Amino acid sequence: WRDTAILQGNALLLFCSLCWALCILHLRHHKGDSNAYQLAPWQMLLASFCLIPLAYYFEGSFTGDFSATFWWVMLYMGPFATAFSFVAINAASKHLSSASMSNAMLGVPVTGLLASTVFLGETLTLSLTLGGAVILGGIMCVSLAGRGASGRQKC
Repeated sequence: WRDTAILQGNALLLFCSLCWALCILHLRHHKGDSNAYQLAPWQMLLASFCLIPLAYYFEGSFTGDFSATFWWVMLYMGPFATAFSFVAINAASKHLSSASMSNAMLGVPVTGLLASTVFLGETLTLSLTLGGAVILGGIMCVSLAGRGASGRQKC
């Protein structure tokens, strides 16, 4: 409670959780004229215009080498990891309940950890492994609790 940086980080995480909850509710109940597939390029373009000045301010001038690796990362991060995920989450939000959607999204960090271990050779520390286990345990408890009173006793 004494470290202001940790408190600010936790406050930002809580704020992000609130924003995500509002986003899920909005996606679930708003009926727009365009679908996520049509809006994704515009969202990415607008986000780029907002984030480029912030990146320059906080990180300084671009020092990339424009190597093949750079372009592979750009190709993956842009259309696949960002735009495709945006469209997929929007589609899923319309068909799943808000509680199911938020519970399913808790698995994203665990998936990222596993993918970085398999594809990038990252090492899983004890704290990361325990954190992933706690997340998966929480997902399991919420999923079992949704099945009725007998499921609640299992957690």
